[in-house]
Formats: sequence, structure tokens, C-alpha cells
Amino acid sequence: MSEYSNHNRILARRYRVLKNLVKGGFGEIYIAEDLFRPGNPKCVVKRLRDIHQNPGTRIIIQDLFNAEAELLEKLGKHPRIPTLLAHFEENKEFCEGLVVA
Repeated sequence: MSEYSNHNRILARRYRVLKNLVKGGFGEIYIAEDLFRPGNPKCVVKRLRDIHQNPGTRIIIQDLFNAEAELLEKLGKHPRIPTLLAHFEENKEFCEGLVVA
């Protein structure tokens, strides 16, 4: 995948992808700008890729991704833990957005 293959892609009509950071086994992480917040601050967006054909495996991975987002939401008030801005599904892709500190 080219570093800029998702460049300028808009996620959830809110986040514009500026740069791909990491592509892992289950997902991709991007630097994006939040188009809804004043000044369009940068944030990190983590996207769960739909790579598993087995529905049972896909459900387990989605559940783990959702559990991670819920945990970040609970712990996000700590100054050393990223604040979860959003947790959403778009075109059957799960995404979460975090503030870049």
C-alpha cells in the first residue's frame, strides 16, 4: 500500500486522512484532521480492516476492537492516555478517533 493511498480520504464525514502511520494484521492507523473541531486539530484514526472471511473470527475481532474503544473511553480522562473522540462504523469498517497529544 502506498503511504498516500488514503490521503485526503474522508471518514465519517468528519476526519480527513493526512498520512498513513501503520498497517497491521487487523487494521490501519492514520493521522487525520478533525473537520468538525475549530482549527481542524490533528488526531489519530484507527480503522479495523475487513480481512477475515470467517464470520465467527470477524465477530471476535470486532468485539475486541469495540472493547478496546470502550476501555479507552473509560480511561481517557487520564492525561497520559489518549482521549477517545469517536467510535463509529462506516461501510462495515470499525473506526475510532483519538486526540494526538
